[in-house]
Amino acid sequence: MSKLNSFENNNTPYDRIISKKELLTLVPYGFAQITRMEKVRTFPLRIKLGPNRIGWLMSEVQAWIAERKEERDLGLEPYTLIYQRRDKNDDDGDDS
Repeated sequence: MSKLNSFENNNTPYDRIISKKELLTLVPYGFAQITRMEKVRTFPLRIKLGPNRIGWLMSEVQAWIAERKEERDLGLEPYTLIYQRRDKNDDDGDDS
């Protein structure tokens, strides 16, 4: 079985790909701002589906929204959790 078809036997939960139009109904940003945020890795990255089609994983967008809510609930500045995660990953790197 090819790797492309291996999802048929995968027991992981289904994750839906959402379109640009649907994404824009979920987040309060325009497409240009989303693109800027993707470039600095503060928003989930798009998935290229074909030459003229892109999408985002619903689970990643929902996690991004949940992270913003968590920051609000903890009284943190936006993206604090993203930057903390980056710092932790940088510290885990091999500097030798």
